[in-house]
Amino acid sequence: MKAKTTVNFSDRQLEALRSMMLNIGWATPDEDNSSRVSYYRSDEQQEVAKALCDILDRADIAGITVEGPVRR
Repeated sequence: MKAKTTVNFSDRQLEALRSMMLNIGWATPDEDNSSRVSYYRSDEQQEVAKALCDILDRADIAGITVEGPVRR
């Protein structure tokens, strides 16, 4: 059996999501800076973040709907 679930984002959550995607999509490595911790992000992760950022930049409202198996 499958079920649909939807999450709608408030204005503040949408802005936070935009910010996260900007940070991931346009992150630069800090190879010469030992005082800062950097996280590796694959090219695929950066491509998804950039695409999401482009969409979210034009969005007034956003939500995510998923469909999957029902889990207990």
